[in-house]
Amino acid sequence: RNKINVWLLQIVESLSTKEGYKKKYSYKSRYRLLFYNPVFMPILVQDAQFALDQYFKERQTPKFTSKQDVVIHIRCGDILSAGGDEYGFMSAGFYRKAFEIINSLNATDNNGDKTIWILSQLGDNSLRSDDLLGKGNLERKNTAGCNQVVLGIIKRIKNETNIFDGYDVMIEGNNPLNVDFYRMANAPYLICGMSTFCEQGALSNMNNVILPIYGPWKDLKDMIEHGNVWIPHNHHFVNNSLDNLSLSSHQIGKRNLTPNAIINHILTH
Repeated sequence: RNKINVWLLQIVESLSTKEGYKKKYSYKSRYRLLFYNPVFMPILVQDAQFALDQYFKERQTPKFTSKQDVVIHIRCGDILSAGGDEYGFMSAGFYRKAFEIINSLNATDNNGDKTIWILSQLGDNSLRSDDLLGKGNLERKNTAGCNQVVLGIIKRIKNETNIFDGYDVMIEGNNPLNVDFYRMANAPYLICGMSTFCEQGALSNMNNVILPIYGPWKDLKDMIEHGNVWIPHNHHFVNNSLDNLSLSSHQIGKRNLTPNAIINHILTH
């Protein structure tokens, strides 16, 4: 309780001044870090599942193959051109470490049919609206590039590594956002990239989730290291700041990387 109070005070103090908000919490979505405590989490999970139940009352609910299924969310969209440091693609090395965690958690039951569900932004249904993002909607602008990058990454991981061995791989790149959120919130195992959308699904998931320790929630890394933040028992982190386990949007822009160059980087790190 004392650790939680110290952490909440840090956030409140930082948000209490305009300068502090700009410097440490430049994204409005940093408020979501307040949910990392044992008081809010059960409320968030309950409300998210209730909303999903209401949405799927008259729609077909997504199905899983087994309790060993894995959902991987690959954010793309504006990553190809927005230039931020806190968003990007995860490397093959990151996914290898993520599956090592899954295998350690699932050591006694690792046989039978199981599926990897790949979620991304590859079609109109999966994009945020022009009304929300404006006429210069980078998610829509980058759809073709995202198809090339995401499909290329998955194809080469399947063909050139053993990371996905033992799984069927299903790519769902044109789901409505609520369908993607359902998959993430209910996945037996969820692997997130540097994405606040996926993190919201992770916060609503009662099974096991794996996140990069560095992302739009980068202050969380310092809080974990200093031991002054409560972390749900089912959250597992991979330190992607080591060994270049991620490729940020800023790096893509600075190096003017083509889709093929992005894929090559992902497969070699």
